[in-house]
Amino acid sequence: MTELSYVATAIAFTGVGIVVCATFSTRAYWDAVRDRGDLLLALFNAGSSLKAAGRAEEAAQAFGIAKAVQERSA
Repeated sequence: MTELSYVATAIAFTGVGIVVCATFSTRAYWDAVRDRGDLLLALFNAGSSLKAAGRAEEAAQAFGIAKAVQERSA
């Protein structure tokens, strides 16, 4: 009977561990998605500001980097 309780306890703790890991990995995923969105927004804003300031070459670089980020993460 004692062995059975050890096995049951191990199964219960394993299940709790899986739930905790799944929760943290999901949070990490959505944090990464949010950070990617923030990066793209910042790059597009920088490109627009540079273009409005007459710095077309730097604006093209910012837009190019934003496009590369979009393509790699799609």
